[in-house]
Formats: sequence, C-alpha cells, structure tokens
Amino acid sequence: MLQKISVRNQLFIISGVFLIPLVYLLGTYISEKSASVQVTQLEVLGVDFIRGLSEPYMLALKGDVADAGPALANWRKANPDPFDSAKEYNAVANSISAKADPADVLGNLNDLMTKAADGSGLTLDPDLDSFYVMDAITGKLPSLLSASKKI
Repeated sequence: MLQKISVRNQLFIISGVFLIPLVYLLGTYISEKSASVQVTQLEVLGVDFIRGLSEPYMLALKGDVADAGPALANWRKANPDPFDSAKEYNAVANSISAKADPADVLGNLNDLMTKAADGSGLTLDPDLDSFYVMDAITGKLPSLLSASKKI
C-alpha cells in the first residue's frame, strides 16, 4: 500500500504520526503550567490580603484598638473578599467598635488571617518546607504575639 504513495507523501504521513503525540504532550504541559500559575496567583492574592492586615494588627498589638478601626476600614476598601471571610471580618470590626480587649481583637484578626491563608491555599501547600514557613507566619507567630499581649 505504501508503495503506491510517493516518497514525499510517505514522509509527510510519518511526520504527522510523530507529530500527534508531541502536540498532545505540549497541550498537557501547557494545561499543567496554567493550573500552577492559577494556584500561584491565588497564593499571591492571599499574601497581599494578609499583608494588608499588618497595620490594624500592629495597632491592636500596641493596644490602640480605636486606631485599628480606621486602619481596618481602609484595608477593607482596598481589598475585595475573595476568600469568603465576611464572618471573620465582621467579628474583627465588631470587637473594635465595642472597644474590646486588644487580645480579643488580635484573636479575631488571627481568625481572619487563618481564613485567608486557608482560602488562598497558603497553608495547604504540598511542599513541606514552604508549608512550615507559611504555617509559622500565618498561624504560629500571630498566636504567639496574641498570647504575649495577654501576659
């Protein structure tokens, strides 16, 4: 059967047969990298979300609960809620408006940061080394600072 086809067309057919798996592999590779980029973008969004809470957190840590309110409001205007953290945000805002103990405000801020870290996948990282770093930064360190405020 191949004897009736010209050499040029035979080479074209063979090239096509080898090209099909390459195109499939390239598509799979691009799809995998695209998924990785989306995960990374969500993690970056989480880091920015948490970083914005540093000012109200530091004010509450100093005991300036009244000043933490405007800082939290400014932060909320600049940050959408991609992590469904309205409940945690309202707990922080309510504890600030009630002029609660700074330790309670810090505890609520910790809950908000934990919600953002979990929602963005920061604390669910499969790489063990980066998981421990993110867990320390988003969980252990804020808890330690809150506990030190109670002392």
